[in-house]
Amino acid sequence: MKLRLLSTSVALPIVIAATFLGGIWFTALIAFGAIVAGYEMAHMLRLRHISARPRVSALISGTLVIGSFILILLDKFLLFFSIICIPTTILSVIWIALARSPGKYGNLSIIGTLASGLYIGGFLSHAPLMRESEKGLEWVLFLLLVTILTDTGAYAIGKSFGKHALYPKISPSKTVEGAVAGVICAAIGSLAAGIVIKELDLSISLSVCLGLMLSVGAQGGDLYESALKRLSNLKDSGNLIPGHGGALDRLDSIVFNLGLLYYFVQWTGT
Repeated sequence: MKLRLLSTSVALPIVIAATFLGGIWFTALIAFGAIVAGYEMAHMLRLRHISARPRVSALISGTLVIGSFILILLDKFLLFFSIICIPTTILSVIWIALARSPGKYGNLSIIGTLASGLYIGGFLSHAPLMRESEKGLEWVLFLLLVTILTDTGAYAIGKSFGKHALYPKISPSKTVEGAVAGVICAAIGSLAAGIVIKELDLSISLSVCLGLMLSVGAQGGDLYESALKRLSNLKDSGNLIPGHGGALDRLDSIVFNLGLLYYFVQWTGT
């Protein structure tokens, strides 16, 4: 417990500081997370006897994050980046979940390596895109708040009052009561954030809708990673943060939401 508290007290100020600083500092933090999580994802595939190269996946993942930031600085090819990124990332998510081993020395190394890097880097590359956009700091803070409230509400209520398993084959500890609580906490939190963060100029209905969408995205990402860990027979994706597991364990609730919120804001002009 002491080790867990210590790691939290060190990591949280770094995340907050990088978020407010933005630019290269924020991108460097996200790229670091992408590199570690990309490595972990490829390693998880290897545990399923699906060939992949973790170091290459880590490089791909980190490069995508840094690449998106460079495109912002150049103010070029952002639309092209999105057109390529969306389908390849979604296909990677589907392939990773459905892939089955053809044998330990099968011929899926290239696909597994690419999918691991594209899944992590594809989603996390939207973090610099969002942070450097108009009202970027406010949107990132909104996203973090709603995601954290979803996780906290789902865990606290599920732990204390949960009786009905949500999806026992994937994650026996998650409950229907916890999932509902996560959605409610997210809706209330997004409503409060919409009022406090006046720069976003969100209506009550839009704030609540965003909260519901992001809560579903957060819990979906969490369940998805739980399914992958079960397939790999792992409790944690790694041991980067003592007491907290790996990078992917910390990012699973936010990866889907980065893409969801970024494109929602871009397409609606909010």
